[in-house]
Amino acid sequence: EVLRDANPARKNRHLNFHSADSKQPHMFTKIKLDADEHPFFRRVWFGRHRLDEDSPLLTSSARHKVKMAGGYWPAELNNFQSIKKSIHFRHLLVCISGTSNATASNVYAQKVYDLVDATVGYRFVPMNYRTDEGTLRTDPYLLNAVYQQRGGGGEPISCRE
Repeated sequence: EVLRDANPARKNRHLNFHSADSKQPHMFTKIKLDADEHPFFRRVWFGRHRLDEDSPLLTSSARHKVKMAGGYWPAELNNFQSIKKSIHFRHLLVCISGTSNATASNVYAQKVYDLVDATVGYRFVPMNYRTDEGTLRTDPYLLNAVYQQRGGGGEPISCRE
């Protein structure tokens, strides 16, 4: 069963129940990205979502604290444990669509992430490099490689598997 949220402030949200017996709703909404399009997607593109007072990925308490801090992330939540506790989602479905340069066909990809897939305090390693001849290359072995963000304080990776 699918229901539309009646609150006009949340006009694009839908509630989806597992079955007639279940009372646990799912929320479906688009996530705002800083750069939601890339006109010349040739190699690597990072989609980045800001955890701000409007982010549906945050708990209502965390959104309120960000709002009270003037739109900035509150200092008391600036550690990986508090950030993890402030994020609230079960599954995040990422869908990408585009056009193939080779065939002009539509191409699609999707990936489902769980909260356990999120590692706080890290950035992806740059995958592009220049050869000695000056040609731009992408190293696919660096696809999942990360390094700790500036300032440290990242979640320990050694205990994650």
